[in-house]
Amino acid sequence: MVQRKKKTTMDRIEKVRVVTSVNDLRATTSNILNTYPSPVEDILNVDLTRLDAGSISILTIEGKLLQEHKTEGKSTITLNLNQLSQGLYLCRYVNENEIKTVKIIKQ
Repeated sequence: MVQRKKKTTMDRIEKVRVVTSVNDLRATTSNILNTYPSPVEDILNVDLTRLDAGSISILTIEGKLLQEHKTEGKSTITLNLNQLSQGLYLCRYVNENEIKTVKIIKQ
C-alpha cells in the first residue's frame, strides 16, 4: 500500500516575481505572447518581436488544431479568423525552446 503525503499550505505556495526595475519589467513582458485586437472579429495580429522562428497555431479550447502557420522570422503575423464561430480559442506559439499560449476571444 502506498502512503500519500498530506498536502500542506506550503505545498500550495506559488512562485511570485516582483518587478523592481524597468529591466525586470522588460524581462517579464518578453515572456508574453502579444495578440491584438482583443476581442478579435476577423483579423488577429500576433507580435513575434524577440521570438525565434517557429509556428503559430489556433486551437479550440479543448485543444483541437484549427490553423497552423510558420512564423519564418517575421516580426508580426496576421491570421484570418473570419471562418471561426464566436467563442474562446487558444493562440499558441511554439519553437524548439519554448511554448507560449494565450486565450483569444472571437466576436
